[in-house]
Amino acid sequence: MLADALQEAFAEPAPLWEGVRTIGDPLVLSALFHALRAGRPAAGLGAAMQERMPVWAPAAE
Repeated sequence: MLADALQEAFAEPAPLWEGVRTIGDPLVLSALFHALRAGRPAAGLGAAMQERMPVWAPAAE
């Protein structure tokens, strides 16, 4: 499942593009942006979104 892949890719904070590359499909970006808007995973959104922005997945509850 894509949500599980995102959770795993960003279990440790990583730059956005590096996490996407671990999943293996750049089309996952649309799903990642949707998930970021929902707050899972999280990102440093205090600055413009770009490929090196930090992204992390909060621990599963």
